[in-house]
Amino acid sequence: MESFGGEIKIYETQVTGHLVSLELLQKRSQETLKMVSQLHNWGFTNFSIIELQLGVALSLRIQATALGINNNMLSLTQNAVDDSATVRVVTVVTLVYIFLLASWR
Repeated sequence: MESFGGEIKIYETQVTGHLVSLELLQKRSQETLKMVSQLHNWGFTNFSIIELQLGVALSLRIQATALGINNNMLSLTQNAVDDSATVRVVTVVTLVYIFLLASWR
């Protein structure tokens, strides 16, 4: 029965994540609609659907690139933490070795 509760918790977390993503997408679409409306009010009325789609595609590509950069930075940070832990272990082992070597003389 515990595993069932764990599975429910996982699905609950996923649904919460989807709801947050949906809210963000809704905000972005409203901002895009507001931007297009402002451009139309300023006299830019010759936009074609293809131009708007290209703008959205470019925006999505930039976001994908930013996401890739963020993932790479996360990986580099995790590697730095692992390297730091390794350096600490080597330092402790070296200090113990030096102490033991000094105490034998």
